[in-house]
Parts: sequence; C-alpha cells; structure tokens
Amino acid sequence: MNKGFTLIEIIVSVGIFAIVMTVALGALLSINVANQRAQAVRIVIDNVNFALDSMAREMRLGSNYHCGTDITPGAEISFSTANCSGAGLTGIAFVSSQQTQIQYRLGSAATSPCPTGAICVSEGESGFSALTSPEVAATGLSFVVTGTGSDDKQPQVILSVSGTASVESSKVPADFKIQTTVTQRRVEINE
Repeated sequence: MNKGFTLIEIIVSVGIFAIVMTVALGALLSINVANQRAQAVRIVIDNVNFALDSMAREMRLGSNYHCGTDITPGAEISFSTANCSGAGLTGIAFVSSQQTQIQYRLGSAATSPCPTGAICVSEGESGFSALTSPEVAATGLSFVVTGTGSDDKQPQVILSVSGTASVESSKVPADFKIQTTVTQRRVEINE
C-alpha cells in the first residue's frame, strides 16, 4: 500500500484552495474600496462641519442679526435687531466682534466668484468667497433668529444646511442635513 496523495486529490485540493482565495481576495478588495469611499465622504463632511463651526463662532460673538434673501456684499443693511423666522431666509448679516459686517449666504450665479451650491462669506466690503470645498453642493441654507428685541432671552440663531457631498471615488453622493443653534454671548440689555 502506497502512502501519500494521488494526483487527482492534489488537483482537487489546489482547485478548492484557488476558489476560496479568489472569493476572499474579491471580498478584501471590495472592503478596501468601500473604506476609501467612506474616508473621502468623511473628509467632505468634515469640511461642512468646519464651515458651520466657523460660522457659529462668528455669530456667537456677533450682534445685530439681519437675515433675508437680499444679502449682498457691501450693501447698507438696516441693522435694526429683529426676529426673523420666515421661510426662505437664505442669508444673514451681522456685526462681528471687531465691528465689521459679516455676511453668509448660499452661493448662486449672482454671488460670483462664489459658485452655486457653496456656502459663501463676505467680510466688510469684500465680495463673497466660498467657505466650503467644491465637493460640497449645498442645496439649502436657512437662518432663523429669535430672542431679539424687548424679551428676556438672549438672541439665538438656528442655522440649517442641507445638500450632497460627492467625491470622485464614490459614484453615489452622500446626502446631509445639519442644524446647529448659536446663542449670542454678548449680553443684550434693553433699556
């Protein structure tokens, strides 16, 4: 009696091993591609979060909020402090802690060079510039201001952003909706 494997047994075992390795390698490559896409989308969402944090920091230290759809750089804005909670208020202007006018709005053809879909900022008399990266396509930006005037509340701004984050390595864009509330730090005393 001969000890060992026959040629047929070796061919069958090598074939089974090759099939298992092909399936395992395909799964490993799919996981790697999905991880790269997730990292790319995370970077874009981090950019949106950075923009919102920057906006919230400026608004927290600002005063005399004015929101509306008519926000244009360098325009004289009536800084009569008032609540604004109407639908479609896609821009906000306020006085910063350095006593300059800061404006935020959703980019459009009218805010050139700030591209459509970008969150744009204008400081002082300068024109609008993009605050978000080109991979971010904001489809909605709204501001609601409450607590101004003669009531006992500190002014609050509710900032909502929605849109899509798309990257070249991902064929499917990631939708996002982010909302934050900012309370003014400066004590507003009405006499």
